[in-house]
Amino acid sequence: MKKKSKKFSILLLVVCILAAAVYAGSRWYISSLKDTASPEISFDSDNLSVSVSVTQEELLKGVSAYDDKDGDVTDSLMIESLSALLDGNRRIVTYAAFDGDSNVGKAQRQIVYTDYTSPRLSLTEPLVSVSATAGSAELVKGLTATDCIDGDITDEMVLLSSNEEITVGSALM
Repeated sequence: MKKKSKKFSILLLVVCILAAAVYAGSRWYISSLKDTASPEISFDSDNLSVSVSVTQEELLKGVSAYDDKDGDVTDSLMIESLSALLDGNRRIVTYAAFDGDSNVGKAQRQIVYTDYTSPRLSLTEPLVSVSATAGSAELVKGLTATDCIDGDITDEMVLLSSNEEITVGSALM
């Protein structure tokens, strides 16, 4: 009886090892089928000169995306981000494209604004001299700033003096 039990244990061990080998092989096969390559994004030109009123559709013109498995994935292209202004009138645009397996390809190119102008400061009421003891809200009263890209940027202005730094948006509140 012990001989049959020993043979059964060995057979059970062999079956378990075979099952583990089949499982590991099937996992490897499935993972080898998965697409891990990201789409490649290409541009008709590396630099682009545009107006400050450029639309996203215009920024996507001349941009294409290709994936080895899915082919043309240009329809998935989107603008991921626009950098802050560099040297006054330049920005870096980051593009992203997706394939059917949710792999993301990214690429960047530079845009140059052809009609950018620096922010403009304006007064909405007469400029009045205030005493040195006046509050910060009194110092910036009636002062506004407008940018041709971002519009009203009054809340982002910073007033510098030898005594303190005042953020205009917080001084007005």
